[in-house]
Amino acid sequence: MAEVHPRPGLYKIFDEILVNAADNYVTINERDGCISIENNGRGLPVEEHKEHQMYVPEMVFGHLLTSDNYDDSEKK
Repeated sequence: MAEVHPRPGLYKIFDEILVNAADNYVTINERDGCISIENNGRGLPVEEHKEHQMYVPEMVFGHLLTSDNYDDSEKK
């Protein structure tokens, strides 16, 4: 059996979810091992951004890559 080496990116996935939902509702069911996170906060407006001439969700999810997570020269 191969040894599994944890990667920082794997931990970051769960960290992002918990940090972003920290002020919302987190349920941990120890019996079946499930974690549920509910975030009923404000959503993104579905309207065209005046300066960038595209819909806000398209801009946020498709074009804005400003995080350190998108640095291809950095080892992940």
